[in-house]
Amino acid sequence: MSTDKLTEHAVKQHDNIHPTYKASSLSPTRQRSQSQVSKPDEGGLNIRRRSRLISVTDSNSGKSPIRSNPGLSIFRLVAGARAWQQKARLNSRRNSRPRIKQENTYRLEPNADEKFQPEKVTKLIKDILESRLHDVTYNAAICKKLSVDLSAFIKSKVKSLDFPRYKYVCTVTIMEQLGQGMQNASRCVWNTDVDRFATYTYTNSTLVAVAHVHAVYFE
Repeated sequence: MSTDKLTEHAVKQHDNIHPTYKASSLSPTRQRSQSQVSKPDEGGLNIRRRSRLISVTDSNSGKSPIRSNPGLSIFRLVAGARAWQQKARLNSRRNSRPRIKQENTYRLEPNADEKFQPEKVTKLIKDILESRLHDVTYNAAICKKLSVDLSAFIKSKVKSLDFPRYKYVCTVTIMEQLGQGMQNASRCVWNTDVDRFATYTYTNSTLVAVAHVHAVYFE
């Protein structure tokens, strides 16, 4: 009996020094409440971790060399590539065409049907002056500008007659009609075989207009 009491006493002392933990089952409601209580702590911890990660990525994003371009899309890239390919094809076609080289004819004068025709040009000058000056009253300021315009217009019309390799000098003089005398002279150094001129004088009740066209063949 003494031995049994000693053994029980030793076991109690051992339990006091080294207590044993027994698994106890909790009720579902208690477990749920514990889980609900623990979730805010975990959520707060997760929020802190996420905020820390976000702050780290934001601080490091300025150091990264790659930046996204919101205006750049795949459709613009495809359209740009197609336009570049089309331009490359056009350039290749232009470069692939051989340049046409024409032999020198060594001809220093025009053919008979290509020479300047004074009669044809004189009729052209007459039609222009009559259509533009038939209702014009002489005025120094107006006629000054009108003579320049008529000279350019007559020159463009003579060019449209298509006499090849001819250079033209056109002058128009407009003066007041008062019954006075006037002499208009010109002198040229040219080739009398191919170089020509045409002139026409138009008059009405208030003005006199004289137009000259000199045609010089360019060898």
